[in-house]
Amino acid sequence: MTDRVLVLGDPRLRVVCKPIQDVADPDFRRENARLKAALDVFRAERGLGRGIAAPQIGIPGASSPSTWVRARIPPSTP
Repeated sequence: MTDRVLVLGDPRLRVVCKPIQDVADPDFRRENARLKAALDVFRAERGLGRGIAAPQIGIPGASSPSTWVRARIPPSTP
């Protein structure tokens, strides 16, 4: 069974992600696998979906199936 993708309006989507401390952590890897599975099911059911964020399945972390870890991009300078 996979996690359900939360829909717009769900207050859990407003949760600020906690930073990932160690991408080798087994918990992080399990959460990443959950995200990939949820996205695969969503794509199969709806025929769309390019990415997913942890809060979309109720995980208060910052991970994704492509293993992007909340990149911090500095603002550009004029």
